[in-house]
Order: sequence, then structure tokens, then C-alpha cells
Amino acid sequence: MSVPCLFEPKKGPTADPLQDIQLAKELVARPSPDPTQHGVDLLLGGHDHLYFVSKGVAAWDGYVIGSESLGAEQDDGVYVIKSGSDFRDLSDMELVLEDMPEGSVRRKTIKEIKGEECLH
Repeated sequence: MSVPCLFEPKKGPTADPLQDIQLAKELVARPSPDPTQHGVDLLLGGHDHLYFVSKGVAAWDGYVIGSESLGAEQDDGVYVIKSGSDFRDLSDMELVLEDMPEGSVRRKTIKEIKGEECLH
């Protein structure tokens, strides 16, 4: 089965979260999405040499959400988590899901994300 490529990220160690934040906005990967619309709930990324947790995440032990990160200026509360690279950064994440009303396109949405950086 082939999965279509929606996005061509930057290559190399200078990649920043800006492209992921822009994609999350376009796909409405954020808290409280419209349950009657299709979309993406969460963007997960890695292998671009950057550990990043966006402002939409409620809490993340070991990482200061909202800390300055090159390219993250446009983060207005989307759901983006980037794991770094080469197994130097590992995370544990908890998703709190919320049931949506009968007849909604999405049966559940992410109500809250909490996590922690386990290895750095």
C-alpha cells in the first residue's frame, strides 16, 4: 500500500518546526477541531535533529512548552511533536480522547496531550 506524500520537509540538521506548524494549521491538527470535518489530529515528526513540542500540548515534563525555537514563531497552539533523531530523544505521551456527538465524521478527538521526555 502506498501512502501519498503530503509534504516534503527540509533535509538536514537545520530543519525547523515552521513547515510542520504550517502543515498542522492546514490540516487543523489542534485542540477542539470541528468534529463534522475530516482532518489530522496530531503531527509526529522526527529525524530532523530537533526536539520540539508545540503550544497545543497541555504539559510536557523535561521540556518547556513555548520556549524559543527557531521557526516556531507561528505556533498558535497546534498539535506537533518532534522527537529529535538517532534515539537521543525518546518521549512518552498520553492522549486524552473525547467522544464526539452521534453522526460526526470524527468519532473521537484529542482533548488533551501530556507527555515527558524520557531520554535526552
